[in-house]
Amino acid sequence: MSRIAILHPGEMGAAFGRALSAHGAACTTVTAGRGEATRRRAREAGIEACPRLEDAIDGCALIVSLVPARAAQAVAAEVAGACRGKAAGAAVRPLYLDANSTAPADLAHIAGVVEAAGLACVDGAVFGPASRIGQETVVLLSGPEAARAAALLSPAMAVRVVGPALGQASALKLALAVVTKGVVALGLEALGAARKAGVEGDAADLLADLYPGIWDLVRRVLPSYPRHVARRRAEVEDAAAWIEGDGLPASMARATAEVFTRVEAAGLDPGRDWSFDAVVDALLSAGAR
Repeated sequence: MSRIAILHPGEMGAAFGRALSAHGAACTTVTAGRGEATRRRAREAGIEACPRLEDAIDGCALIVSLVPARAAQAVAAEVAGACRGKAAGAAVRPLYLDANSTAPADLAHIAGVVEAAGLACVDGAVFGPASRIGQETVVLLSGPEAARAAALLSPAMAVRVVGPALGQASALKLALAVVTKGVVALGLEALGAARKAGVEGDAADLLADLYPGIWDLVRRVLPSYPRHVARRRAEVEDAAAWIEGDGLPASMARATAEVFTRVEAAGLDPGRDWSFDAVVDALLSAGAR
């Protein structure tokens, strides 16, 4: 039985724990200092809550970091501090999987921190919703030890090793994020213009008939934006910075972030369940298109 630590059991972390536990892994986490919602998700996912970080990662073959990308460096530093001197003597170095769609430059820093503590770093990113872990949602992996991480995660979830270099998995996810998030921003802008012209219903019907895949994506993900828009705005901002850092224009990524800033400013209640129509109505009424 593989022992796998998950830091931390938010929506995606809980989905990882649920899938891995169902396939025989012993999943652990630390919930000290975290809210009751995190504790509840851990219980429901079959993740053992440990009193200290040192207890959660002790004996783990794999430590998975699943936090907002801008908290990834802090979590890596905490793990490195907790295992420094312990992992160095292991016959096989434990794996540290940063699965946060971290910008490649930040990932290089994280790799240096965890590898100095005796861990082997793996770059990771999740492409798809937490609710579809174990189905079509794919975990992207890269780095010299990516194959070893893939063996631990499969067959609990779909895994794709995309290359031998750290940063390749995160780069792929950031590139794809410009498409998936940009489609949502474009849909909101188009629906706002169509509504003002009195042809919103026809626009929706024609999009569903002519471009069903695109329209299904917009309808499926938009209801989650009241909860996740800040994280998705940060992701496309990171994508824009990465693209521009390579000397390329990031016009679409920057425009998408601008739309999401307006969505965030609309202040939709993240604690309630939203339908597609309700989100569209609220955002267009607030001018967040």
